[in-house]
Amino acid sequence: MPRLELHIVKGDDISQNKGMPLKLAHLLNSELKGESRTASPPCKDGDHGLMTPLLSEMLSPHSVKSEDDSSPTGIAAFAQVELVRSAFVLKFPDALWADIMEVLNKTQITPGLTKPEVQLIVHEWYQLLPINYQLLEYECFMRDRRTIHAKIANLEDLYGQKRGQLSEDHIVAFEVCYELEGYLLSDVTMLLPDVLPDDIHALVTAHFPHNPKWLSRELGFINACIKVNEPLEFIQHNLVFRKSLEVKTRVQALIRKAQREDAPPPPAPLTEEEIFRKERIKEFIKSDLTANGLKRYGPWRADKFKIQEIRNVLKEMGGSEAVPFTKLELELVRESLKHDTPMDDLLQLLVFRSEKEVEEKQKKLEIACVRQKRFANDVERLIYEAQWYALMAGESGGRRRRHTRNEVELDDLRKQALVKKEKVVKEFTPEELEEKEKKRALRNQRRAETIRRKEEEKELLKQQRLTRVVRVRRTRKALKEKSSKVSALIEEARWFQSVTGDGKYIKSGEKRKRVPTYHLIPEFQNRQQLKSAQKRLVEKKKQKQSKLRRGRRSQEESSESETDSDADELEELQDAIDSDEDTNTVEVSPFDPVSIMHDTPVPLNSRQLFNESISSHQTVPTPIIFSDDVLVMLQPSNVLPINNVVAAKVIKENMKSYKRLPLSFPPFEIAEGNGKTKVNSRNILHVRYLLYPQHTEQFILATPKSNELDPIFELQKIIEIHYALYFSHSQMLKEVFYEEFCVKLVAAVEEDKFSDFMYIIDKWNALMLELSPYAIEVDPLIDINGSLRGYLPKSYKFEPTVLDLKLDTFYLEVLNAGDSIPDHVMKPIFTPFMPPSVHPVQGLPPRTLPTERFITRYRHLRPATYAQAFISLLNRMTELSRFAVQQLLLRAYTRIVSPDSRKLRCYKAFTAEVYGELLPSFVSEVLTKVGLKPEDKFYDLGSGVGNTTFQAALEFGVKDSGGCEIMKHASKLTELQENFMQKQLIVLGLKPLPLSFALHQSFVENEEVRKKCVDCNILIVNNYLFDFPLNVEVGKLLYGLKPGSKIISLRNFIPPRYKAGADKTIFDYLKVEKFEMSDYLSVSWTANKVPYYISTVGSTIQLEYL
Repeated sequence: MPRLELHIVKGDDISQNKGMPLKLAHLLNSELKGESRTASPPCKDGDHGLMTPLLSEMLSPHSVKSEDDSSPTGIAAFAQVELVRSAFVLKFPDALWADIMEVLNKTQITPGLTKPEVQLIVHEWYQLLPINYQLLEYECFMRDRRTIHAKIANLEDLYGQKRGQLSEDHIVAFEVCYELEGYLLSDVTMLLPDVLPDDIHALVTAHFPHNPKWLSRELGFINACIKVNEPLEFIQHNLVFRKSLEVKTRVQALIRKAQREDAPPPPAPLTEEEIFRKERIKEFIKSDLTANGLKRYGPWRADKFKIQEIRNVLKEMGGSEAVPFTKLELELVRESLKHDTPMDDLLQLLVFRSEKEVEEKQKKLEIACVRQKRFANDVERLIYEAQWYALMAGESGGRRRRHTRNEVELDDLRKQALVKKEKVVKEFTPEELEEKEKKRALRNQRRAETIRRKEEEKELLKQQRLTRVVRVRRTRKALKEKSSKVSALIEEARWFQSVTGDGKYIKSGEKRKRVPTYHLIPEFQNRQQLKSAQKRLVEKKKQKQSKLRRGRRSQEESSESETDSDADELEELQDAIDSDEDTNTVEVSPFDPVSIMHDTPVPLNSRQLFNESISSHQTVPTPIIFSDDVLVMLQPSNVLPINNVVAAKVIKENMKSYKRLPLSFPPFEIAEGNGKTKVNSRNILHVRYLLYPQHTEQFILATPKSNELDPIFELQKIIEIHYALYFSHSQMLKEVFYEEFCVKLVAAVEEDKFSDFMYIIDKWNALMLELSPYAIEVDPLIDINGSLRGYLPKSYKFEPTVLDLKLDTFYLEVLNAGDSIPDHVMKPIFTPFMPPSVHPVQGLPPRTLPTERFITRYRHLRPATYAQAFISLLNRMTELSRFAVQQLLLRAYTRIVSPDSRKLRCYKAFTAEVYGELLPSFVSEVLTKVGLKPEDKFYDLGSGVGNTTFQAALEFGVKDSGGCEIMKHASKLTELQENFMQKQLIVLGLKPLPLSFALHQSFVENEEVRKKCVDCNILIVNNYLFDFPLNVEVGKLLYGLKPGSKIISLRNFIPPRYKAGADKTIFDYLKVEKFEMSDYLSVSWTANKVPYYISTVGSTIQLEYL
């Protein structure tokens, strides 16, 4: 074989590279100087002679000399332990590198990294310097770039937070053991020779991040330990990467497996003749086991049924003790008791019974055959009867050993009862006898006095009966009135005897029913259906009451109406929802729009809605810093994530509350190797936004089991919000947004058509790129939904045209600002497809489009004045969509508050800290009622999670919107909601909200909050559960409000017969008006219409309070 030679290019000497690990550099220097590597420690006894790639690598390959080290076999063997370029250079200095690569390309390389590779990669990652990927790719020449980068990323995920707790050697040891599958204590000890075994155990338990499968080497180690009877603690000590309980379970399983393998083989199958003989023997055992029974079978059976064969069958049945005495055997035992037959003679007749069995049977039958009539004492009688009843009960129940033990105990007790005890006579002294006599005389005197008193009482009662006046019988009406009052009292008592407060009596021994708390939350998808059902329910109750004649209401109906509970109300509401009544004609509340098709405009009143760039008519966007860090979405900063993953994170963290969409859609969960399931990482969808298409929002496709965040519903929200904010001037575009996107999106899910669903999403993302008024800062050819393509049919292709995207309609509607357009203009005016390389061309005649020039945009042509027309259109807006406002609020609520809302209700019932929400429809109605304007200031005392404060700023554009909240968890959610709300407004091009919160603090005696409140002219106080002292504090806090200011509350601050006093309180100046909500479902604690109060501050004390 020709000698292999290696030519090294100058300047590529890796040993001179400063980023080389110290260990590797020392190794190369020692090899260059002729030194030999130190041999690794020998294999310990605990390894039981088992070899792994880790152990083979610990043995120095340079110390192993073969006949020809540069042979293909030597190169292939060396590649299994040290697959780095510098090692091959030192090992084969005379070999050509092309020849080495030729051998390695034909060799099957181990998929796991070798120890030098791991050391090199970990060293480059661990040091706080830029990673030298060029060095890593050069040294790890058999690994592709993707593998090296994936390893670096994996190290960052697993150990990035533990740099201060783990040294480089620790991480190298962990990764080498993982890559080379060395999971015994001896493997780690070779890598960490200076660390004690106990410290290794603690280190692995606390920081080892992997969960490897059981390997054959580990199982072989356990089997070897089982064979030499090593204790369980020894096995657990050596399997350092396994938990103690996991090792114990595996050891027990292997022991059972070994026992099954060592068990004797099953007996050979019996022949038909043997089966027949065995059945005949069993019949003989059940019928007659006496010596006479053997004789009755005749001499012709003697050869077939041997006594030994019968004994063998008895042994298979559990022995003669397990076989009950036959009828003929019992007759022989009874005869022996009557005639006092010797035991030897009886055993000759009972050839298959032992002497012990016969004696026990005689003892039992003796009690039944010879009944004892006289006893020495009551204890002996009791024990004898216990034995007799035990015998009558038979031997069917319980174990034989237990019966025997009970019989022995009864016999012992009977012997003790027969022992005569000497009666002890106590001798009394004369003084004790005299005292005893006095007590006896006193008892006799008391007894005589009691008898006399009873006789006198008896005589007195007799005289009273004779002199008693006969009373007139009460009327039936009085009896009925008393009975009804008693019944009402009983019903009230039953209310308080119930656990849940539903008025249903809990009988003795009855299982108590637990009813969940009745609580409404804002993000109902079927909100209009629910409100319609509640309205029908209320109308039915009114009709039923009107049919009853005055004064004839039955007691049963009164009791039912007085004991209605939240659970009953919820059940009736659900029945109303499920009813088949037509709800198509139900009017939608103007304060609670359900879609863009039933929207309500809110006047802007000359307020600035959009950001400074749009308001100043600039076609250049406001600069935004986008980051790859997805956590910044909920952090207080001006940095936004390039990909908003908050919704996907909610679904992932609450995966038990979700299930997969129909079968054609990607699976929601996939199985892991350990038998568990996880969220499918390929089931991820991204959608773009209009103003900043480079920003995307991520969703996991699934459907909620209950009222959690619904990805499909959220996609509809995004589409409708875009129309409401940017294209609300056009009725034609409303139909495009709603019919072409929202309706078809839901239909694709209901009809189980994933291809149609993805076509709508792809069309939306393409439309955002086409319609954005700003320059595109992202490569439009990047497929943001590439992970979902594997679930689409191969025939699926998305190449949108002008007609598909309806670009001509969008451009015309923007340029004409929603004015009516002639039919001839609505014809397609653009070419179906134009590559981006095409230069600008002149447009069509002015009669078809109010512009004469076109420019290239992504794939198609669009009017050159489109961007300026779009910005001008936004500045001419005079109204804001109420639906868009409420949906922006609910987007923050469903992502921040809903997944963590249970903690909001962990407060003492019927106190001021109990959490209740004012839903968006309530806030819209009451703030419209008080006429909130952009120049006003708003404050919420008890702001909860901040919803009311956000809505006042976003919907009505107040100058300053604030709130005060004392609850810890609600304050935390307010901060998260504020961060999310402000950043989603930035992405949508809206002006940031002027917010000011006083969180984690009470408003009682809070000077900073008092100044804020006094400076406001519109306040809202949810005092539904405020007690009297807290209401007094509210009055003191708000003292000094300007005349004309208004306070909205759920309860009247002014109690009945209120009079002004010496205290300084705002209550003396309030004129209170009571109103009722115009619609249902406006608060979280009830579905009914709720009253509210508007208190207007006067300039002087009200006359009625003087």
